[in-house]
Amino acid sequence: MRNAWFAMGFVAMGFSAMIAAPPEASAQTCGSSYSIQRGDTLSSIALRIFNDASRWGQVYEHRDNALRIGSNPNNLIVGTSIDVPPCPVGGVTTAPQPRETAAQRQQRVQQGVTGYVPLIEVVTGGDYAPFTDENLVGRGMATQIVEAAFAASDLPNPVKVEFVNDWSSHLTKLVPNNKYDFTFPWFKPDCSDPASLGESDRIRCDYEFSEQPIYIVTINFFGSISDPNPPQAYSDLIGRRLCRPAGYFVFDLIGVGLVPDQNITLERPQGVGECFSLLERGMVDYVAINRFTGEKAVVDAGLSGFVEPVKTLVTPLPLHLLAHQDNAEAVFNWMPEFNKGMQRIKESGEWDDIVGFHLELQRSALKN
Repeated sequence: MRNAWFAMGFVAMGFSAMIAAPPEASAQTCGSSYSIQRGDTLSSIALRIFNDASRWGQVYEHRDNALRIGSNPNNLIVGTSIDVPPCPVGGVTTAPQPRETAAQRQQRVQQGVTGYVPLIEVVTGGDYAPFTDENLVGRGMATQIVEAAFAASDLPNPVKVEFVNDWSSHLTKLVPNNKYDFTFPWFKPDCSDPASLGESDRIRCDYEFSEQPIYIVTINFFGSISDPNPPQAYSDLIGRRLCRPAGYFVFDLIGVGLVPDQNITLERPQGVGECFSLLERGMVDYVAINRFTGEKAVVDAGLSGFVEPVKTLVTPLPLHLLAHQDNAEAVFNWMPEFNKGMQRIKESGEWDDIVGFHLELQRSALKN
């Protein structure tokens, strides 16, 4: 199977390398907004920004571009405004520093504050690169964003982020019992029909989600480059064999009409690597997983050039900060301030600094 994939992969990679900016497109600058022109593709935009067409996913995920473009990144509508990612920062190994110094923040938020100010305690987990892990620089992209957003708010409260690697305990024990005030980063299921959700997803309906997402992750369908008929719509996946590891949510699949054991076959091995092993052996058609996890698994399995995400089907899912609905202070006082802080770090460019830095680290790790 690899021989066939290699032959097609060579052609596909050659095509990507030849993509050129359409003559009609106006020049775009890193970190600016850009209006889609006739002939644009995300690959061509990525080529102009990063000199690497394969980084189209980074353009798609930047800020809320995915929500503006929709679930088919190949279908760009002329005139759609997108935010261009910041230019790559090479050779930087330390996390970006806050735009506002600690002294400046203290002066800004302490005016008129008297008495006891409680500590805001936040819990997250590890082994979720590039978002959260104690061994990542800055303890991960999402950790830095959450800390920066609280720091940019008008809250005088100190904030402490702790790591508990039993992820399920965050939602079932720790936050509901007020051991912590918030948890992150979590996807938001459609709670309009809780009965359709699995237990691990349904419990999230007891939580308040941040209005401002931390980051918008994309769920991709990784398949063989040699697939002669890649799906153009989710309905094209009906009857196909998909793989997603045990313990991962499935509400996103159900949300687009792909119901396990009804109209799709869903294999649920223990690990992501096992899914890609099944794909390589032809035992499943696609692996449905977030882009970062999928890209790493492809590299680890030695399948670069043989497997790629389908460019016509991507599900954008925002990652949020959560507070339990029974925690009135967190929901009504602290969460609105967090949302305000998120808006401020996006306006100041601090969010861009953090995201750009961690994505460059992620890409460097995949190459080594």
